[in-house]
Amino acid sequence: MYVEKYHLGKHEVKNDAMGLIEVFSIAQGYFIADSMVKKANVNLIEIEPICSGKFLVIIDGDVESVSESMKEGLENASGFIVDSLFLPYISPKVTKAIRGSEGGKKGENDSIAVVETINVAATILSADASVKAAEVEFLDIRLANGIGGKAFYLLSGDLNDVEASVEAAKGVQGDNILNSIIIQNPHLDFLKYIWVDRVSKMIFQV
Repeated sequence: MYVEKYHLGKHEVKNDAMGLIEVFSIAQGYFIADSMVKKANVNLIEIEPICSGKFLVIIDGDVESVSESMKEGLENASGFIVDSLFLPYISPKVTKAIRGSEGGKKGENDSIAVVETINVAATILSADASVKAAEVEFLDIRLANGIGGKAFYLLSGDLNDVEASVEAAKGVQGDNILNSIIIQNPHLDFLKYIWVDRVSKMIFQV
């Protein structure tokens, strides 16, 4: 399990934590999710089958509770583990983006970054680094489902901030980033598609 050490970026970070467990058994995944919320006072953010035939559980809460819940989950995931992550002091922007409950609005002169990674854990780690490094906002974040187990996120902000956020992502997860691009002055039709897609995600978020 990868454990990210606490570091306070350019902007204030709340005392939150996120935990992730990915397993190759759907049945075991449901059992793990239930055991984790029974063990400690944590919130389930994601609990679903993903590509290809794997299962993803993501929780958040205070550091102590998430740590306790992760220990229980990992014990029950023994023999089924694909990946896991415990990330204390995560930016609340990342949690809100995953939940689909909040996203930034693109300004008139903003640029957009797209960062694509090999797996969910890499996207969460690089996204956290991005929003701690500069004044950027999430437009979207997608985790594994329907994209072959990969994950990616979109950020918006001034060009200098967007560039800084991408460099920060590369600094923590460079080997796990498949590709990253920056789009300057995106076309209105392109932006409309992104916003319609994001609003649909929010509507169907349970």
